[in-house]
Amino acid sequence: MAEAPGAVGSEGDGASETLTAAEQERADEVRAAAVKAAGDQLPGELYRGKCKWFSLAKCYGFLTPDDGSGDVFVHQRVIKMVGYRSLDTNEEVEYKFQFSEKGREATTVTGVDGGDCKGSKRRLRPKYRRTANRCFNCGNSGHHAKDCPEPPLPKRCYACHAEDHLWADCPNKASQGNSSNGSGSGEESPKTTAEEASPSSKAEEDGEGKT
Repeated sequence: MAEAPGAVGSEGDGASETLTAAEQERADEVRAAAVKAAGDQLPGELYRGKCKWFSLAKCYGFLTPDDGSGDVFVHQRVIKMVGYRSLDTNEEVEYKFQFSEKGREATTVTGVDGGDCKGSKRRLRPKYRRTANRCFNCGNSGHHAKDCPEPPLPKRCYACHAEDHLWADCPNKASQGNSSNGSGSGEESPKTTAEEASPSSKAEEDGEGKT
């Protein structure tokens, strides 16, 4: 596939990537649309606007310029503030921007008159996963099977807990399957006899008895 070089990093920072022809065409279209949406605003100049929305989880959002021009993409890394950097909805800011593959992208975002941004009033909840610290050998909590002080227990069937067989050979497995497939009473349906399966045999017996 033919490839064409295209600068997609910050303007003037020397960052560039090699794009395919289709990717370069798409980047050019986005850039052209961003230039049109910018109106009279010029890259590198200072402008004022408000935060349209900002995702704490994704660390980016968009600004709405005061002059009514198109939205400006903003990433967490360009926000000036102490601590976890974010923006609150409708927070007033000052910004500078550049044209990039994301459209119009902020290069610096500060509070009004160059101060720190206030940030979002919401807080991102940390994601953590509670794991059960339980021993599979003795069943007690506080340690894992590899550290269990008890001797290894024999393998057991996890269905009926018998130690003389495993689940694959469990005699209760068939009855459990029938109870789940039937009405739920656990009773097996009566088996069909050979006579019931063959009406002709039944008729022959009746004929012999009458003779």
